[in-house]
Amino acid sequence: MAGVNSIADYFILLDFLKEFLNSYSMWQQHIRVCLWFIVIAIPIAIADFLLLGKSNGGFINLSGFLIGAYALFLVIHLVVSSSVLKLFPSLRIGATHILSVILSIIILWIGVRMYIDFDARRLQEHYEERQTQRLALINILELNSWKYSPNAEQALEIIIDVTVHESGRFAVNVNGYTDVSEVENDWFFQSDNPDQKWVNKEEHFIHRVPLKREHEGVPKNIELTLYLFADSTGSASEDIIKTYVFQPKTADDGTYFYGTLPPASPF
Repeated sequence: MAGVNSIADYFILLDFLKEFLNSYSMWQQHIRVCLWFIVIAIPIAIADFLLLGKSNGGFINLSGFLIGAYALFLVIHLVVSSSVLKLFPSLRIGATHILSVILSIIILWIGVRMYIDFDARRLQEHYEERQTQRLALINILELNSWKYSPNAEQALEIIIDVTVHESGRFAVNVNGYTDVSEVENDWFFQSDNPDQKWVNKEEHFIHRVPLKREHEGVPKNIELTLYLFADSTGSASEDIIKTYVFQPKTADDGTYFYGTLPPASPF
């Protein structure tokens, strides 16, 4: 019986050695294939530099996109292929890596989609939060009335009646023109060296805006823009700009607030 047991142990040892050698050879092949995937990164990096490396001055910087995407794919592939090889040692190396490439591309695509969706939600939440913040600022500058001086046809200044609900540095800019599409060639007048003045919170005041005329007449369009610049000693939380026109297209474009310009007051 001792001889039989010795023979059985011998064959068990042979099976173990055979399995170990096969496994060792399989992992050797796996490592060689992985090294080839790593080597492929070199020409991809060169192509990235030649094709996208000079896009730094463009609107969208794509420098590093190719090598970055391949690096992500490579990390995923190394993990997936090693896991597949560990779980299914009977698979051939070629089949293991083909399956891993497919799985890695799927995982990478899902990850990119999740990131895009997450970033879109983050931007939307930021936009909504910012719009809520700006909604509280829309009426901080209020134009109560305005008029030409001395008259509409030969105005040398515009007199405005304004209320500000926060303190800061106040300024005004006025433009008068006829055709919006030809605004650069159709000036009637514009502000002449507009200055800034300090205003207090809840202050109501009259302000005179000197004009530089291009020619006489009454323009069809007036743009009257009020500015309240934030100051370290003021209560305004940020710079506020509000433009009054006869027919505003929106109340807020994210940078400027807009209000309806009332008709000029009679003298």
